[in-house]
Amino acid sequence: MQEIKYIPIGDLSLHPDNPRFIKDDQFEVLCKSIKANPDYFEARPILCNPAMVIFAGNMRYRAAKEIGLEKVPVAVMDISEEKQRELMIRDNVNNGNWDTEALANNWPIDKLEDWGFEFPPEMDMRPNTKYHIIIKCNSEIDQESIFKDFSNKGYDVKKKTVKIK
Repeated sequence: MQEIKYIPIGDLSLHPDNPRFIKDDQFEVLCKSIKANPDYFEARPILCNPAMVIFAGNMRYRAAKEIGLEKVPVAVMDISEEKQRELMIRDNVNNGNWDTEALANNWPIDKLEDWGFEFPPEMDMRPNTKYHIIIKCNSEIDQESIFKDFSNKGYDVKKKTVKIK
């Protein structure tokens, strides 16, 4: 396990080939997250080589700099350039899938948005209104019937078939 050290932010530099960036709203969410959850930042420290070049965590570094942190959690790793490039990508790959039913039923949408959750197309439930409903249907025929019924009543209805495991 790598030792985590708090390093002055000015001692670090960005890797010129890091292809990851986030903009605007998502960058703001990251800044808020680091400010509100320093323990989580330590659990996912910036990774750099002995020359203090960051190969994973460049956006965490930029956010920390933006919010005025003087020192940041860093794991210094003496690994090959090839391994650095691998971890640069692995650090940013999203793995897994969301259980959309669990999210819709158990998590407040406004909190999910505050935490930087991006709704996948099958869950386009960003709150333009305050109330949402998910209906499990027994068949496509039932789905179509319910969809038409709600549409005819003037509701803004979206129809999506999601396979739930």
